[in-house]
Amino acid sequence: MARLRILIGALNWGLGHATRCQPVIEECLRRGHEVHLAADGLAAMVFEKNNPDLPVHRLAPLNIKYSTWFWLKLLAQTKQLLTWFWKDRRETRRLQRLYQYDLILSDSRPACRVQGVPGILIINQPSPWIPGRLIRWFTHRTLWAIINRFDEICIPDLPRENNLSGKLIHLPGRIHRTFVGLLSRMQAPSSGASFQIPGRILAILSGPEPSRTNFETELILRLAGHDYRIAGGRPDLKTRTDRYLSYMDAVGLADEISKAEYIICRSGYSSLMDLAPFKKKLILVPTPGQTEQEYLAGRLQSKRQAVVWNMKSESLQEVLNSAGLSSPFYLENEPGLLGSAIRKWEEYCQKKSNLQG
Repeated sequence: MARLRILIGALNWGLGHATRCQPVIEECLRRGHEVHLAADGLAAMVFEKNNPDLPVHRLAPLNIKYSTWFWLKLLAQTKQLLTWFWKDRRETRRLQRLYQYDLILSDSRPACRVQGVPGILIINQPSPWIPGRLIRWFTHRTLWAIINRFDEICIPDLPRENNLSGKLIHLPGRIHRTFVGLLSRMQAPSSGASFQIPGRILAILSGPEPSRTNFETELILRLAGHDYRIAGGRPDLKTRTDRYLSYMDAVGLADEISKAEYIICRSGYSSLMDLAPFKKKLILVPTPGQTEQEYLAGRLQSKRQAVVWNMKSESLQEVLNSAGLSSPFYLENEPGLLGSAIRKWEEYCQKKSNLQG
């Protein structure tokens, strides 16, 4: 198979989009391909920290205002979204002229594609859960039209009923899709490599501002008197104390997860993928207004694999005493799916190159 030059772009919405690209990056490199990365803000910084030898290009920042009425607020900012889209498309085209990529992989950046170049969209909620039938109908069809412009979509989940996404990945049959398994930069330590500390709580912070900081402030107050550690999710800071680390690499975070009995975190999709192999008791606090997180948290709670913490009405001790924490969260991955998907994309690129030649 000929060596490909691949561009991998990630959305800067929390750190999850960039961190879940890491196994894709590593598999592409292992197969001998040249990899370039592209993002903005903290996502670009994560790319640089995890891949110091790879070129990281800057894409357009997504300057929108966050609100608890997420989808309505997003629709009200259509002008900003369109501006971001056109800037992203223009920069991606410029990069294509400079480097002549053979394949573009885009994690949730719809404009990170170039006509005539094989393009794959990585997305975990192609059918987002949105309250209101009319808004849901309009949003789904708009999103599906954008998705259909890619050669294929890549779903970071398992192709079986007991998966993570549930209704979030229900799609019309005309849209080509490939399941690549759960994408995570971390691996659970082998048995006996790390010992769980009874009562230890690890709080993992993630997501867009100002929600991330508000969550951190509230947690610090609520965790007083408990044995806890906080992973801040801020690669731009270097704060480190006995209880707080502003940012942890994959090895350090995996070790802290292994030591904890309880994990408190947002119910973001990438966060749940990271936690799937560790068999931990989850206390989930969905980001207000993010219906994806509310749906995923409710789904895991209904399966008795997590507890949803309403911080306005429940104390931490009430949650820790909940019977719902008796069963840990666990999903067994199928690691061969990613390699199979990349081999298929290699063959597709080769066929397209032969036709053009």
